[in-house]
Amino acid sequence: MNMTLNIKEVTLYKSGVGFFLADCPNAQFTLPVNEEDINDVLKSLSVNGLKSVRFSSAEEHERIIDKIGIQLDPQNALFSACQHLIGCTVEIEIGKDEKFNGIVIGVDELQDDSLDISEELIEESLSEVLVLKVDDEIRHIPFNGIKGIAIKNKIIQNDLEKFLDFVSNSRKAGVTILQVDAEENSWATWVMPISSWRLSYRILFDEEEKELNLYGIAVVDNTTSIDWKDIVLRLVTGKPVSFQYDLYNPLYFERPEIEREVKGVAPIVSEVEGIFDFEEEAAEEMEAMAPPPPRMRGPPGAPPSPTPKRAEKKKMAMEPMAKQDSSLDKVVQEIRPTIEATRQEIGTAIAYVVGHPITINRSQSALIPILNEQLSGESSVILRDDRINEAMDALVLKEPIDLEKAPATVYIDGIFAGDAMIIGGTDYITFRLNQEINAMKEISTKTTTKSIAVEGVYLNITVTHERNYTFKLVNRSKETVNMLLEIEKYSDFHPQEKPDAETSNYYRYQFSLKPGNSVKKYHFQSISHQYEQIAHLSSYQLEEYLNSDLLSKSDKTELLELISLYNSFNKKMQEQKQIQREIEKEFENQERIRENIIVVKDEAELQKDYLQKLKNSEQHLDNLKIELNKIKSEIKELKQKMTSAE
Repeated sequence: MNMTLNIKEVTLYKSGVGFFLADCPNAQFTLPVNEEDINDVLKSLSVNGLKSVRFSSAEEHERIIDKIGIQLDPQNALFSACQHLIGCTVEIEIGKDEKFNGIVIGVDELQDDSLDISEELIEESLSEVLVLKVDDEIRHIPFNGIKGIAIKNKIIQNDLEKFLDFVSNSRKAGVTILQVDAEENSWATWVMPISSWRLSYRILFDEEEKELNLYGIAVVDNTTSIDWKDIVLRLVTGKPVSFQYDLYNPLYFERPEIEREVKGVAPIVSEVEGIFDFEEEAAEEMEAMAPPPPRMRGPPGAPPSPTPKRAEKKKMAMEPMAKQDSSLDKVVQEIRPTIEATRQEIGTAIAYVVGHPITINRSQSALIPILNEQLSGESSVILRDDRINEAMDALVLKEPIDLEKAPATVYIDGIFAGDAMIIGGTDYITFRLNQEINAMKEISTKTTTKSIAVEGVYLNITVTHERNYTFKLVNRSKETVNMLLEIEKYSDFHPQEKPDAETSNYYRYQFSLKPGNSVKKYHFQSISHQYEQIAHLSSYQLEEYLNSDLLSKSDKTELLELISLYNSFNKKMQEQKQIQREIEKEFENQERIRENIIVVKDEAELQKDYLQKLKNSEQHLDNLKIELNKIKSEIKELKQKMTSAE
């Protein structure tokens, strides 16, 4: 069968999978697949007009050996081979012209009786012999004297050849050949794991023109078992969901064994118990033997994007940026890659379609230019307050760039300046540690009570927190430097000097740093509110707040009224407790009077005196109850006022 499958298009994804499209002029063709990729190809292979796909079985080694019926020991090959020849007719050659035709009976180990050896060495002195039936006699033929064995049984010959072929193929590089039968002029597509394509950038910056050319160059590997010749190559940034599922290895289910019935037929009796329920038990065993669900293996990523809208295509053109005067400029011109790729938006992913045919042979890699962006920017020095000793030279862009994360090599005026890491959404590119800018940072804090306001029965105390930064900068160069200072955001503090820009984690300030020493100060402020219940404040605290200038006149008046209200309430509560104690004492007094009346019942004068005391006590008790009810009413009224104040 001729290899007539021609790969036409290859789409590689960042997630490490590839989509392949090939045309197939002939009705029969082959597709070589690495064994580790076979499951993905079997899972995804699509061929129009497909009739069948044949490939070698992936049976277990032991099963195949059992089917062949021969298994030789490579350490004792002749001995183990003769064991498989028992019962077969063979021709034995033991000399130059001496041959025997006979049937193999077996193999033995015999001792040479002519040797005088100890019992410990008997086992080591045994020699292997072939037991052969020659006509009507049985002969022993030492293995070390056998020159050749001709097998006369063709079945055994075929089995031996199958065994040797199997052993030979199992040592070969793991490639499975798919033999496909389909219609003529058909096409085939499949998905398989492949090395993820990588991206790196080249940045050429012209200091005088403030122009920046950014080139993206992809690294592509052909890790398949097929050469790619004049293909259309697409490189996609998306990460479609992909996983492995074992379709290649045969799947076996063990079945329950039912013993043959060897007993006679018993008479029928009613309601026989213990009948073997084959279907139920078989189902239980099948469930127990079922393989676990396939384990997904694939890079994390979003589900496949919906059908993309018509992609907008944008030609990537390159215009020269360096002058032609010096030889260095000419070299820079020559190293610029020619970009012949278009960019397509596929949902949230980006596809780069290389505009010229690509050829990459198997086990080879290639660098392929796919991107050119012309940007505007200027050189600057980036300083972060959390990395105060690491001022970095950078290229600050006028607009953020939305590109794949990848390393970049920076050239300024045709000279290597440093390496950088480009991250999508960044608006500057740092590439070198600046050794001419030194910086020191000082931080001071201050907390001040700004105002106090009465809110119901609470005091709202407004507190201002200040965080002040002082940066002492030294520019040891002889030129003014563009600086971009990033101050890390801290809690709820807000800048008092308006920043030039703001990110999720930093405030940015841009300024020009002249040679020599400079000082930059920035102030940040945070306002918090503390609520304190007036009733729980001590007299000392209340006096302190009233004597301060933090309360307005109206709030002071309101606070004094609340204090008076709370004092009245507390006073009435004390009066209520006092009257309740007096009432309890009066009840105790009445109990004693009643006891005395019983004791002096025979003495009229004393009894009359105690009765008068009891009457007076009752009158006093009534007055206390009236007073208590009055106080309770006043307390209720005060509570209503306090509630309305809330």
